[in-house]
Amino acid sequence: MGVSVEKEMFMMGLSPRHKGFHYLSKALRKAESSGCDVSEAIRLSDNEREMRQVERCMRYAIRYAWDMNEGGIRSLFPYSTVPPTPLEFVHAMLWRLDEESRRKAYAAG
Repeated sequence: MGVSVEKEMFMMGLSPRHKGFHYLSKALRKAESSGCDVSEAIRLSDNEREMRQVERCMRYAIRYAWDMNEGGIRSLFPYSTVPPTPLEFVHAMLWRLDEESRRKAYAAG
């Protein structure tokens, strides 16, 4: 995909200051490059305790963006009143990144 994952996440209101931003970025890159299932992509560790910490960091980054930003991440989930889970966020971001790359390919060719 030609669109920068980190740039899109930043535009959604996620802050690179949070560990969760980097974990989500890694999960998105893993999902788009290997084509694996999204639930497998967000599993960044085999250690259960580590995975709970990673997921907590992801949830915190998403929650922060949800609370601090009226647009951005809320535009991915316009009918929701609660922040998405990391799994839902990764699914929505993959869809958005794919849509952006299709739009650019259409405009170029």
